[in-house]
Amino acid sequence: MSEIEIPLRVVRVERRCANALCVSGKMLPSGNVSVSLGEGSGPPMYEHKCGHCGRTQKFYQTYPFTKYVEDKEDAPDIKTSKGRQR
Repeated sequence: MSEIEIPLRVVRVERRCANALCVSGKMLPSGNVSVSLGEGSGPPMYEHKCGHCGRTQKFYQTYPFTKYVEDKEDAPDIKTSKGRQR
């Protein structure tokens, strides 16, 4: 097996307020977490609050967060295991 280096970029993901009257709000964690216990319970829900209008909403993850994405412009032209070009 050989190693392949793939260029990555770090991206910040933010959640905007869904209130139609709020034009500039970002949803930020309030610190409250809802956890369901018992059989068939789902994952935790994280409450967020808009810093502009104060609206609250729950999500399955906290915002903002960072993620890595492939940098397509700098990616080398490599073949996948099936022999196709990426």
